[in-house]
Amino acid sequence: MQVETVIAHTITDDIRQKGHQSIRLTADGFSVLVADASFIPVYLKDFIFDAPVAGHIVAEECRRILREQGLTRFDGEIILISDSQAATLVPDRFFDEEQKDLLLGSVNEIREDDLILSRRLKNRSEHIIYSVPPYIHKLSELYQREVRILHTGECMVSLSDQVSASLHQRGFVLIEVQKKKMEILIIRGDTIILSNRYLLNEPFDYLYHTLNTFKQLQLDREKVPLYFAGQYDEEQEPDRLMKKYIRKIAPVPYFLEGLTKRQKLQFLILSEATRCA
Repeated sequence: MQVETVIAHTITDDIRQKGHQSIRLTADGFSVLVADASFIPVYLKDFIFDAPVAGHIVAEECRRILREQGLTRFDGEIILISDSQAATLVPDRFFDEEQKDLLLGSVNEIREDDLILSRRLKNRSEHIIYSVPPYIHKLSELYQREVRILHTGECMVSLSDQVSASLHQRGFVLIEVQKKKMEILIIRGDTIILSNRYLLNEPFDYLYHTLNTFKQLQLDREKVPLYFAGQYDEEQEPDRLMKKYIRKIAPVPYFLEGLTKRQKLQFLILSEATRCA
């Protein structure tokens, strides 16, 4: 396993008491971010396997690293991020906490041992219902305090607030791509039109899903802008590959202290999770 150390400042007792810690597991590893009370990153490392592995193996290695580096001794805010395929948005008027398993199961395949959670989106009139694999839930047991488990879909909605209010009215598309998975969010009239996710067999598959979404929803590729975040090789970024198909393409406007453009795009969801928890 490779380790990319992006930021490695001292985690003081004050940060352990008042800071923010977020952890995201992906198909080829996991990343850990610790920020101080003002959300300034002080520790950010990416742990990468040579090839995609099963989720429970990633979780076991994550458990070992968290213990070895003393990150389980944390009394501030702690967030785990699930990017499970089983997730759906339900308008408030149709949401019933006691029926959340049934609501999610009606549109997604749920594994028998999955934990089903729900949260109301901030400043929105929807709840998100999502499944959490048991290996992510078990990670939360490492800590002595409450651990919140969020879904990437909720983080995407929160991340969309970085886009100007005028575009929330006119409409835009937001994608976030990682190894083997992507999230896509469409907002128009300040309403969530689509929140979806896809498995990626090949790195360039995100291009097909993005362009197909534009086609299926009849979005004007000359007028509707596309914002992107996530992990890309330099030659695979959307503003390089899709500029002849979509006129307006740009990275999500976001400030994250001490990171390069590539690093910032890769870890936006990890950072945003602490802001929408």
